[in-house]
Amino acid sequence: KELFVNGKEFHIIDMEGNDIRTRGDSTISDFLATNPHLRKLVLCSNCLNDADAMLFANALRTNNNLELLDIDDNEEITIAGHEELRAALFDYSAFDVGRTILNAVSDSNQTCRIRGMDSSLGCDYELNHQGGCQANKRAKLYTVFYYGNETGINTQMLRTQLPQDEKTMKLVPMILSSVNEVPAGLEEAHTERSPLSIVFEMVSGWNIPEMFQYVFRGVEVEGCGLKDLNGFFRYAGYHNERPMYCRTAQFEGTARVFTLYRSRWKEDVASCAFGRWNISICPVNGQPGTEEEVKFYDASSLKSEMYPPKIGWFCTRWGKKDDKPPPTLKIMFATDDEE
Repeated sequence: KELFVNGKEFHIIDMEGNDIRTRGDSTISDFLATNPHLRKLVLCSNCLNDADAMLFANALRTNNNLELLDIDDNEEITIAGHEELRAALFDYSAFDVGRTILNAVSDSNQTCRIRGMDSSLGCDYELNHQGGCQANKRAKLYTVFYYGNETGINTQMLRTQLPQDEKTMKLVPMILSSVNEVPAGLEEAHTERSPLSIVFEMVSGWNIPEMFQYVFRGVEVEGCGLKDLNGFFRYAGYHNERPMYCRTAQFEGTARVFTLYRSRWKEDVASCAFGRWNISICPVNGQPGTEEEVKFYDASSLKSEMYPPKIGWFCTRWGKKDDKPPPTLKIMFATDDEE
């Protein structure tokens, strides 16, 4: 007990085979609920029970640092305890009144794998085996829409759970990108329905034409020290599950394509709440996020934000006085007038 309350910081705690019986004591789960920097907790081959499993499940809902919880060979944890733990990693019913698909995924633990889970409760894709927070979220969304397509309820879910407004339209590309291909590791278990079938069902029945007025067209860049960079960056698809924008402008006497995109900087670091946006010149026919690109400006934003920040940009080329000041941005939608 002293191990969990002494205030010391641990990355791994291994208590395998110590005949641990908590008898209702919540010291371990209380410790986990504080979201310590602990990455691995090994509690296999002990005498934990369903009450302990329930306490661990509740703790995991507020913990995004733990990467592995090993409860293997705790024979007093029955199917009921395993159900509680699985629900902490992903608990969703298509007819769960008042709780949307996105709520269910967002409320789930995205970082912890549980060793010793009853295999009959779900496949690995539901249990954070995808290799990162974003990949785990995408696998869970794909799972929901895969089985929704099988029973023909996806359109009903989307229409009833998400309002027909600007906020929902901003989510459409993210939702569609989650089902446009089978996530790694799901291929063998998901063979009955194709991604194309799921996308077709959504696009044909989800009132997307009526919501088109809310589609983003691009970004207006203003006040930038590089004068030719100021102007309209047109929407150019998606990168890292966020909109990407491009503008052709003169740079050092040559027409170059500037790209505004969200990088993968610290994307899978659960404890980091921020992402990074960049404005750069990418190699010809190259992808953003490589060592060959030339970065001019960057800015941080919450990982949950869909669009680049309007302010808070910084120059990234040291000693380049002509780059100052950094820009400000304006997000443009189909209902806006292009300035």
